[in-house]
Amino acid sequence: NAASNNNNSGTTSTGNTGTVTAEGLNIRKEANKDSDSVGTYKKGDKVTILETKNGWGRTDKGWICLLYVKI
Repeated sequence: NAASNNNNSGTTSTGNTGTVTAEGLNIRKEANKDSDSVGTYKKGDKVTILETKNGWGRTDKGWICLLYVKI
């Protein structure tokens, strides 16, 4: 079923908005912690998640770890 919620299915489009809960959340070029940082979000920043991939969310600036975003 293509609509099933499977963590191994790659990317999923969302459009959800969330609030950053970390003091300084790195924005990454790719969806992994070893990727180059391209900036940071501050605690309380509002972000729109364009797609998700393996616990990461893509914003208009890059990828962030969703553990530090309250949707």
